[in-house]
Amino acid sequence: DEFYEVVVTILKQRENVPEALALYIAERVNVAMESRDVRDAVKLARLLRKKTKKDVDFLIEILRQK
Repeated sequence: DEFYEVVVTILKQRENVPEALALYIAERVNVAMESRDVRDAVKLARLLRKKTKKDVDFLIEILRQK
């Protein structure tokens, strides 16, 4: 899917996120946040302190509460 390709490419190149985590972020933004906006994925990647799936899930829960 084009959304996943764009997110993975941007997160790898601009935010230095590993490919596997970039794909996970794309999946979680699409499913959990119900968004197909690349800017949401970039925002999430920039908020990460540790580049882990656990941190991604934690931040998504916080962002979904708003």
